[in-house]
Parts: sequence; C-alpha cells; structure tokens
Amino acid sequence: MMDFSRWRRGSAATWLVALLLLVVGYALLWRGATTVPAMLLIAAYVIAVPWAILRGRAAGDRASEMPRRKNGDAHAEARPSYLVAAGVAAVILALYVATLAPTTQMWDTSEYITAAYVLGIPHPPGNPFFALIGHVFSRLPIAPTVAQRVNLLAAVCSALSAGAWFLIAERVLTTLLPRPALRRIGAALAALLAATVFTVWNQSVVNEKVYTVSLLFFAAVSWLMVRWSDADESASSDRLLVLVAYLLGLGYANHPAGLLVAPAVGLAILARRWTTLLRWRLLLTGALAFGLGLTPFAVMPIRAAHAPAMNQGETSGCLGQAIAVDCTFSGETYRRLMSHVKREQYGGHSVAERQAPFSAQLGMWWLYFKWQWMRDATVSRPFAQAALAIVFLGLGLYGGVVHWRSDRRS
Repeated sequence: MMDFSRWRRGSAATWLVALLLLVVGYALLWRGATTVPAMLLIAAYVIAVPWAILRGRAAGDRASEMPRRKNGDAHAEARPSYLVAAGVAAVILALYVATLAPTTQMWDTSEYITAAYVLGIPHPPGNPFFALIGHVFSRLPIAPTVAQRVNLLAAVCSALSAGAWFLIAERVLTTLLPRPALRRIGAALAALLAATVFTVWNQSVVNEKVYTVSLLFFAAVSWLMVRWSDADESASSDRLLVLVAYLLGLGYANHPAGLLVAPAVGLAILARRWTTLLRWRLLLTGALAFGLGLTPFAVMPIRAAHAPAMNQGETSGCLGQAIAVDCTFSGETYRRLMSHVKREQYGGHSVAERQAPFSAQLGMWWLYFKWQWMRDATVSRPFAQAALAIVFLGLGLYGGVVHWRSDRRS
C-alpha cells in the first residue's frame, strides 16, 4: 500500500516548484500579461505537476518495470523501447511537417488559431488548456507564421500519440513475437497505420480544433494504464493511477472528450485489482489530482475580464470594469462560466433521448470507418472503399481474438 507520508516528503521540493509556477503564472495573468504566464502555466501543468506526482518514493520502492512474461516455455523480459518509440514519433512528425498546411483551413481552424494567438476564449466549452498551450506554440520561433506554429502543435501532439501507440502495440506483441526486433517492427507498423488513417492525418496537419491534443491525452492515459495493469500493487503503481486521474481532469480542461477514456480506466481497475476502489486514501488523492487538472478553467474568467479580441461567452462578472476580486469571485462569474462550459447556448436533451434510429447511427459509424482507409469524397469507387474497410475491420477483429487467446491479462 502506498505510503502517503513518505510520498509527500519525497516530492515536497517538486510540488513547491509546481505551486510556485502556478501562483506566479496566474498572478501575471491577472495583471493582463499573456505569453509569460502561459509559458509558466504550461510548464506547471505539463512538466512540474506530473513530475511531482511521480517524484516521491517510499524507502526501498522502485519504479515498476514490465514483469517477466512467459512465451511458451521461455521467459523474456519485456522492457518498453522508449528510444525506438521516440524514433517512430520523429518519423511520423517529419511526415506531418512535410504535409503541413501552410496557413488556415476550413471549419473552426481560424477561430482556434486566433484564440491561441490572443489567449482568448473560443466557442463553448472554451477549451482553456488548449488556449494556453496554443498560445505558447504561437510564440515559439518554429515557423514563419502564427498559423503554421499552431498547426505544428497538432502535428507534435499526434506524433507523440503515435509513440505511445507504438509502446502499447509492442506490449501486446510480447507473447506473440519472441524476437524483440520483430515486436518493434510490428509495433512501428501499427503506429504508422494509426497515424495515417484519414481523420488523424487530416487533423494532424492543420489545427482544426483541439482534437489532436485530446488524442495525446487518450494515448498517454492508455499507456499509463497498461503499465499499471502489468505492475504489482505498490507505491509506484499507485502514483500511476494518481497521474491518470490528473490527466483525465486536464484532458477535460482541453475538451469534454477528455473523459471518454475514463470508462476504460475503470474497467481496467475492475478487471485487474478491484480492491483498489476500496482504498479511500488513494481515491481521495485521485480526486484531488483530478480537481487540480481542472484548474485551467480559471483562465477563462481572468482573460474574459481583460476583454481579449476573442471573448465568446464573456465568462466574467467584471465586464465594463477593471478586474477585481469581488466581481471575479461572484455569482455572476460562476453563472457565465458554467453556462459556457456546459454549452447552454446550444440547448440540450437527455442522453437517454434518441435523436435518430440506431440503424442510422451504425450507418454513420460505417461511413466514418470507410473514410479512414479510402476517402472517396465523390463516391466514384464505392466498392473498393467498402472492400478495403471490410479488410481492415476483419484484421482488427482477428487481432483482437488472437490477443485475447494469447494474453488475456493485457
């Protein structure tokens, strides 16, 4: 069981750094600055806080390693190939950069590039984490125009996601391919396939919205849960769950889709160590970490009070006056902020209320699935498009069956 007292003492210095970055960042944001506070806050949320969660170790505790796995009668130690994963991510990034959109494109692209540049508030739910990291990228000297810099954010996030998919695929192949070289080749091909399906490639070369950042959160949480599932119950594995809870909150601050991976996390916990859900101290720590991940929403009322060029929803009670404590921490600010986050302007309906026949939903899913393998926009080759989709669907189902039979634990 996790020794929380030793964990807190061991990570005190890193938590102090994280807290300092957050306090100074929000203080400067309150005063109207944008670039420096955005950089400080991103450094805190992306580097300092995760490092602080993983930093402390109880006496004698070591970071969990992949356990030795059986492969027939032989035992092989499966260690993640992080360097190879980095190489795969670099190759895919190069592919995205070679095909990067030179400027803005259709749909929400211009809105979100603008929101990133001015550290503004786009349409509901506001996407504050994206605004922060997009603003940082818009200021980096990595491309000649702001649009290209924000487009590069999409490319980097998808490339890093591909690196995580490589690690997951390599883990899956440990019981199927005894030779490490073959596992790495198979995992690299899987990552390349995932990175070049239509929707992912399309979103990775132009920052149409926030979805590639969400994809990176999905990939990171998935890999952490694979590591947790393979590890024994220990302080190290507990910290992985705390980090997962934090990333779920931070992912939600990027887009509500950030919680889509949460049911898979819950299922993994139930399948591997359901007693984890009975440990109230760990649950409380996870809840606090999740809450910390939600704190980027504070950016919205602070920035709204400074009237940025893009200020949809005007999520502050300080409109028409200088930012102040009384109007920021007010019922009006809360009402405006929650209305924007909940997307009340779009209306709504019960989740249980069906908006279309189930057959229509399946048809739309099949259409999107076919697009991934052959985007036949003019419907000039429908048979070839459907045949290719059936092949990939069959390969996926067959791979799932083989995986289940060879290694049910993973």
